[in-house]
Amino acid sequence: MKRVLKIFPSKLSGTVQAPPSKSCLQRAVICGALAAAGGTTLIKNVLPLSDDAVSAMRAVEDMGLARCKEVNASIEVSATGRAAEKIRVGESATAFRFLIPVSLLMGGGRFELGKSLIKRPLDELVGSLDLRYGRDGADVEISGSLSAKSYSIRGDISSQLISGMLLALPLVKGDSKLTVTYGFVSKRYVEMTLDVMRRFGVSVETKSDGFLIKGGQRYIPTEYEVEGDWSYAAFFDAARFMGNDVHVAGLNTESLQADRRFAELCGKNEVDMADVPDLLPALAAAACAKVGKTVLYNAGRLRSKESDRLHCMCSELRKLGADVCESEERLTVCGKGRLLGGEVDSHGDHRIAMALTAASCICDAPVTLHGYEAVSKSAPYFFEAWKSIGGKVVLSEL
Repeated sequence: MKRVLKIFPSKLSGTVQAPPSKSCLQRAVICGALAAAGGTTLIKNVLPLSDDAVSAMRAVEDMGLARCKEVNASIEVSATGRAAEKIRVGESATAFRFLIPVSLLMGGGRFELGKSLIKRPLDELVGSLDLRYGRDGADVEISGSLSAKSYSIRGDISSQLISGMLLALPLVKGDSKLTVTYGFVSKRYVEMTLDVMRRFGVSVETKSDGFLIKGGQRYIPTEYEVEGDWSYAAFFDAARFMGNDVHVAGLNTESLQADRRFAELCGKNEVDMADVPDLLPALAAAACAKVGKTVLYNAGRLRSKESDRLHCMCSELRKLGADVCESEERLTVCGKGRLLGGEVDSHGDHRIAMALTAASCICDAPVTLHGYEAVSKSAPYFFEAWKSIGGKVVLSEL
């Protein structure tokens, strides 16, 4: 039997608690693992654990870097001594791309990728590194070494490998330079990485064309409290834009998370997605509530996320009655203020599932959502939170 979730148009009112930012948590887990030889790191405010957070914890354990133990609402990251045959990163592109350079400190490793992660680009990302890799189904074998020298990495595809290099290079002997070419998308995510690294005693100098990294540094065990997730908040903020009295608690208004810009960008006629790619699903859903045209541009790399987010948001919103079209690098929504409702699919993408749920607020009929389980990647209790503020959802079997 296949299970679907029927989401009824509802008037929402109330406050939900932001879950821990999976972006901050994964960075803290990896920094804590790199510090584990010097003692135990305590990472606070980690519940509920998302699938991506679990993937990062499991991956550093598989690498033999650290042991991650859940204690109450925290994670203890401490030293361990045995590496596994494979490094399981699940569907977490962040864990995979961060840990590629880290693995080169140990000569490489064999990564086991989740179903959607297999489809994501790798050649252009790692082409400038001193490594060799081969694919065997879901496995990617990485071999090579990381040394102190000058590196050049494309910045127009993803910022995650840049973060991975910044995490690893301080541990080599000697200083390095990392130059970012072809533009620099999602720069705020790299700033978040550097901020977490500083909390663990490691610093990097930012230059106009990249970074200077002093070698021979050590990560220092610490206590780190994970802040609330602005990416998650965007879907409830979209519901508020649609006329609901919804608020999200537990957010840091001084956060480096790029997605805290949702309220600033929502309702604009044109939005550059280069630095806020994860906001596209929520912004597209909200644009349907506005009468008029919204263009979300510089979004071509969203075709290589958990799904082809440009195509999937276009096709699924159309099923709900929206006037939406896509081009190579943009999504155009001609909002009518209302949607019809209908049967849609998340395509296994957590952000699409949450965006289509938010869209139900302006539908005249229920939204039947296939693949609702995808929310567990970042927000396992999303639908419980939705119900807590008046949302009506019913689980059905087909």
